[in-house]
Amino acid sequence: MIGTATEISGSTQMSKPRVTAVSADIDPAWGLAFWGDAAWDTETPLMLDIQASLDGGATFTSMILGRTDRVVVHVEKGIVQATGRDLASLLIDASASMADYQNRTSSQIATDLAAGHGLSADVTETDVMVGRMYEIDHTFMAPTGTTKQWDLICSLAQREGFDVWVSGSTLHFKPQPDLGTADPYVVVWDAGQAYSNASTLSAERALTFAKDITVTVSSWHSKQGRANTATVGQKNAAAGNRFSYIFPNLDHGGCLAKATQIRAQLSAHERLVRFSRPGDLTLSARDMLRLTGTGSSWDGVFKIDSVHRSMSFDQGFTMDVQAKTPLPAGASS
Repeated sequence: MIGTATEISGSTQMSKPRVTAVSADIDPAWGLAFWGDAAWDTETPLMLDIQASLDGGATFTSMILGRTDRVVVHVEKGIVQATGRDLASLLIDASASMADYQNRTSSQIATDLAAGHGLSADVTETDVMVGRMYEIDHTFMAPTGTTKQWDLICSLAQREGFDVWVSGSTLHFKPQPDLGTADPYVVVWDAGQAYSNASTLSAERALTFAKDITVTVSSWHSKQGRANTATVGQKNAAAGNRFSYIFPNLDHGGCLAKATQIRAQLSAHERLVRFSRPGDLTLSARDMLRLTGTGSSWDGVFKIDSVHRSMSFDQGFTMDVQAKTPLPAGASS
């Protein structure tokens, strides 16, 4: 059995960790008839659990647990390839009626959604009702209509400054880590010895975002009967680095907060650090990375936003990691 598992940081609607496994020399009982005739559907899902052992097989750790979405049988090679998503897919595929949650807090909704799919809940308590969120900020989801459960819980995480993710069969809804107290994963580069504890190391800079970024948010506030505008950044920034957005029903303070948040999100894409090295079973997409030894402005702390682990007969157990400039406190990713 060989395979890959990708973990992506939470609190965004695009977080969809995936898992792929390939099994060679399949048992004849698992041939075309098995995959074509078996009733693999939502009632009898085909679960896929990729595990790894670093102690000679004495113990195994699950890297990702999920449901299979697609199976490809390579008949002439005797190989089955299965691809799926972690159990966040249960929420990604399910809808939620906003009317059901107006008198519930974010943490209560997270707990309810987890229970509805048979998931355990690791949830930090919050105290603001969702209906009140809409009264405060009309850019939040309207109290009517439907949305995907994953979109709902990601929006709640952004409002609360939380991270949301699924590991194994547990839904986590937790405050984002304090960047000042987080214990970072260290990658070293020694130019004098041409040495690094990573197998490969690259630093990428988007020069478009290296210059000053100006963000303007405008809004017509229907209750106030007036237009509000706020700009964050240098007003003489290059034209290519000016971004304008329109949101409904924000006062001036709301426009300023939204512009500050968007500018932080854009600035986070300026610098990326990527590295690969032999795999471990502890690093996650919510950890911090410290790059050191370059003797440059690249030395510093980055937030890991994806970990891709791979197992194969020729390459062994490896992982590819990407990290970006961390957002300041209060700026949800």
